[in-house]
Amino acid sequence: MVRQHWAIPSLGLVAILFIGAARFEESRAVLASMIALGAPVVAMGIAAAPSRESHPTFRALVFTTAGVVALGATARLAPTVITRTPPATIAPLLSAAAGPGFSAVLVLVALATVPLEAVAVKRGVGSRFAALAGIAVTMALYLPSHWSPADPFGGVLACFIVALFVGGGVGLLLGSVARAATGSRT
Repeated sequence: MVRQHWAIPSLGLVAILFIGAARFEESRAVLASMIALGAPVVAMGIAAAPSRESHPTFRALVFTTAGVVALGATARLAPTVITRTPPATIAPLLSAAAGPGFSAVLVLVALATVPLEAVAVKRGVGSRFAALAGIAVTMALYLPSHWSPADPFGGVLACFIVALFVGGGVGLLLGSVARAATGSRT
């Protein structure tokens, strides 16, 4: 009951904090980093959440796939948006995440969300898993080559819009085709 009554005020408070932080030049870089690193995690959390009441094996597969996409996208974005030198323990992972092979694996894992979405809808779970994975992966692929240290907030905002329309659109299309192929209507 508390979650239902505090969801809208909490979202409003977050929106006010983000809008307020965007007004000050000093906080725009921090806000850009928070959005860039947080968006893939939030998107994949939203994508996987409807499957939490599913069969345990299917739920584990969905949450594992969502986690791999979220962590992979964040690892790809971290060297771009974080200006400090990373700790020696994660520096090799972050340098590997910048390579083209990592990008290909990330795209393949995101494509694995398409059949998972079709199976979820067939089981009565409504989710746009592929569209949200498309947004996360597109952010991870687009932002490193379009990052501007002069205007980090503007770059992240532009990246998010491109990811929403391009990645989300492709994911929505692929998910809809998979739903139609399985005869799902939800």
